[in-house]
Amino acid sequence: MQNLLRTPPARDALHALFRQSPPLSPLPPFGDPRWTTAFTAPAAGPALAAITRLATDPAERDAPLPELTDALYRDYAATGTRIRFEKPYFARRRRLARAAIALLASPDAARDPQSPLLRSFIDKLEDIFAEGSWALPAHVHDTPSGRDPLVIDLFAAETAHLMAELLSVFADIIPPDQQAIIRKKLRRDIFENYLATDCWWMLATNNWNAVCHQGVLGAALTIEDDPDLLAALVEKAARHLPAFLDGFGDDGACSEGPAYWDYGFGWFALLNEQLETRTRGEWSLFAGDEKIRRIAAYGPAMSLHGGHVVNFADCRPDCVLRPSTLQYLGATLDLPDCLRQAGENYTRLATPPVDCDFQRTDFLFWSRFFLRPPAGTHHSKPGTPNAKPGEDAAGVFLPSLGVRVIRGRDRHGNTWELAAKGGHNAEHHNHNDVGNFLLHINGIPFVAEIGMPEYNAAYFSEKRYSILAARTLGHSLPLINGCEQAAGAEFSATVRHAGLTPGATFLPFEADLTRAWPAAANCKSFIRGLSLDPHAGVCLWTDTIHLNGPGTVESGFITDSEHVTIESPAVLVIREPGATLEFRIRTDAPDTTTPPCAWTRIETHPCSMPDGTSRSWRRAILAPSGTGNQAAGITGFSATVKITLRA
Repeated sequence: MQNLLRTPPARDALHALFRQSPPLSPLPPFGDPRWTTAFTAPAAGPALAAITRLATDPAERDAPLPELTDALYRDYAATGTRIRFEKPYFARRRRLARAAIALLASPDAARDPQSPLLRSFIDKLEDIFAEGSWALPAHVHDTPSGRDPLVIDLFAAETAHLMAELLSVFADIIPPDQQAIIRKKLRRDIFENYLATDCWWMLATNNWNAVCHQGVLGAALTIEDDPDLLAALVEKAARHLPAFLDGFGDDGACSEGPAYWDYGFGWFALLNEQLETRTRGEWSLFAGDEKIRRIAAYGPAMSLHGGHVVNFADCRPDCVLRPSTLQYLGATLDLPDCLRQAGENYTRLATPPVDCDFQRTDFLFWSRFFLRPPAGTHHSKPGTPNAKPGEDAAGVFLPSLGVRVIRGRDRHGNTWELAAKGGHNAEHHNHNDVGNFLLHINGIPFVAEIGMPEYNAAYFSEKRYSILAARTLGHSLPLINGCEQAAGAEFSATVRHAGLTPGATFLPFEADLTRAWPAAANCKSFIRGLSLDPHAGVCLWTDTIHLNGPGTVESGFITDSEHVTIESPAVLVIREPGATLEFRIRTDAPDTTTPPCAWTRIETHPCSMPDGTSRSWRRAILAPSGTGNQAAGITGFSATVKITLRA
């Protein structure tokens, strides 16, 4: 097996290969026994029942899909709002997916021309195919109409791939005239358009490169039998896909965060499977590349207890990485951590009540969910801790991002997970968050990262850092002389210590954050230290800041808990069901009732989240005692906070 990106073949060699290799998809065709096996697996039962219940309910089966009106297409250009269009756009694809899965699970219904379920599937397929533009209006920049059938964005590419896979799987079901119309559009608007256009994403180092290439090339590998067209597509993709891998650190780290690792690298892995399948094992995107293994290891390394992830950058905190991707990576690359995480995530998603309506439960998701269940998932329970007492407590450090993750269990069985980052403020999907940290205990995010907010025009403009999720104020970081961090690669951290010694009592992270603030902050030096003793259940957080002249400093942390109480100047507590976490300021002053720093107040800040709802986040403020509310006059700030669970 040869690596397509390392030793790109000549076009004539590709032509000869595809002339001898007819279309072949990793997905089996309708009626194949592999579908029966997948749907009768014990762990699949709750998910299949939930999907079938919705797909056969007349309220969904017989109703038209939510309409994408001209007004909705124009809405983004007029208002900068994305969500009003995107909610029905993705709901349409979820409903088509449910009809397709229900049909695969009920083959007798597909053989009855009068079957309401068959009619529902065909109607939904035709309706989505007939959309005037598959791209999101937010990605169509040259017209206020929001429509352009020749724009290949993430979701035009995804829809092209969806159409190709449905043609492949349901070749005996979809009417021939409809198949011909779909094939014609895919060839003209996707395959030939790709060859004739140099899209910006072709040289991008982020998720767009992999996702768009997978949609275009994956669709062609699935259904095309023209060797000239296939050879041209593969040859061009081979020139551009290496840029995607360049976006990862040599250690495999993804600065876009776990959600975009799941998306970009997940689609890259999917394309690898399709390429290896179609070329009968002759060509691969993985073969012989050790960096691929390191990138694959990033997903489980960033996974936390309770269905959470280390959600630095634009990433939801409750992002459950696709178990099918993890299972494929684990089995293909022999990575036990991927297989373990696949099992945990599969069980979490398959445990009732099954959510069939989160955004990306489309046909790609459900088909792989059923066909690729991790071994033994029906024996496990969701929420299994990542580490036993003393196991893997040293955690992981990714030097290219300066990200440190420490996890372990204390002597009482509580799961502790601490993550901190260095890095810089020009990362993909950047937040001004150099030095930020989060702390989860038993899956509860006591010190939280907001992660991804609602996407709109403002968030992808010069207004980005006025939005709480991306600005320093929305992170567990100080304001220095009223200043937040600034955007740009020069605003960065130097990680001084990230010890990875197994068996050490306290596992540390220490970073110099001085350069992360602009000159107006007048910051002479800022050292942040974090350490965790998982066995004892103790986390220490130390900020030491020196100013060039008298000024103000307010440190603090972010939480979404509604139960935050300042019990005394030295003690703050967060009470959640089953756990009370204490944040106690340590002091060496003789009078311990007047610490050099104090918890002064709890601020509440709203942020619009990905579903469009507003959510309140709390910022607990730690400031020098005696300075009042933003009173000036200090030249130094030093505080150590001991974080423990109360008995």
